[in-house]
Amino acid sequence: MTMPLEQVLCLSTPRSLNKRQTLRIHRNVLKEYKKVILFHAFFKYLFLALFILQGVGLLLFYTEPAIFALQLGVLCLSIFTYFILHFYFQAKKPDQFIQLKKRFIEACRKGISIPKGTAEHHLVIAQHLMHFIAHLHRFENNNYELSKHSIFFLSIFQKLSFYLHTEDYFKIKELFYFAAIEEHMQQIRVTPTDLEVHASLANCYVAIAKMYMDAKQFLENKNSRLLRKYEEYLGEKLDFASKRAVEEFHIINEFAPNDLWVHAQLAHCYQVLERFEDEAAEYEKILEIRPHDQEIRFRLAKILFSLGQNAKALKHYDWLKQNKYKKADALLEEYNAAKLSELFDVIF
Repeated sequence: MTMPLEQVLCLSTPRSLNKRQTLRIHRNVLKEYKKVILFHAFFKYLFLALFILQGVGLLLFYTEPAIFALQLGVLCLSIFTYFILHFYFQAKKPDQFIQLKKRFIEACRKGISIPKGTAEHHLVIAQHLMHFIAHLHRFENNNYELSKHSIFFLSIFQKLSFYLHTEDYFKIKELFYFAAIEEHMQQIRVTPTDLEVHASLANCYVAIAKMYMDAKQFLENKNSRLLRKYEEYLGEKLDFASKRAVEEFHIINEFAPNDLWVHAQLAHCYQVLERFEDEAAEYEKILEIRPHDQEIRFRLAKILFSLGQNAKALKHYDWLKQNKYKKADALLEEYNAAKLSELFDVIF
């Protein structure tokens, strides 16, 4: 399993808090979050069990009109009660998540040594928010990873929990991403030309865009009419986050023109967003500055093969072979894969 982008961006412990402090804050907030989702899960499981029992009762006493009518009335009352409580708890849940976010930020502010309103204060808070999202992502994967030897009924409940809580995980991660973006914005008001801040903000936009993209693909695979409204929302958010990420890198490029790091970051951004033509264009710009970079030329050729631009890709392959690049022959596998893909598209 590949490492998620938010985890790649936040592998090290954020500045100003040691590892022990960071883990303590993460555990406390995660513990409160688990209480919230477990309460909602318990509520749904409780009514599910109640409905099953009442359904069994209806089947057992369908020949007794009086008892059957009484049980049917109790079932209708239970359904009415469930929906009233469900809507109430669902309306209350966003406020619970917001309070969790506020407590997390307050705990970080108390722990860091940089005073509020000074340089880097907001950037450090943003880094902690991103670090917690990576921690939450690991918790999510571990929580729903099914063991090969897991009991049948345990597997069922794990899968059911996944569908019950997927939206909750998405919403709280989105909330923490928004908070990280806001902290970046506040930092930019203090240090508007700090390229490190703009780079960090760009990576934040890339990470949230990747989250929207993954969620959108997940819903498309489900192919459900009930999820179309979410697809529209995710599409709009994905487009916005992608444009903002690219704009932040362009800002950096204005202050540091022809900087290899900027083009490399833009290429990575386009790769995550699956904008492969733009990714290839950035690698071509890098080659203009550093024409003898074999690794960049290899990556460019690989992308060009996947895009079907085989003539350009073969020129890069020929250059790599002449310069005795060890992985050059691996490009031929990409060429064959691209050709076969085109053939299957025609057949099927």
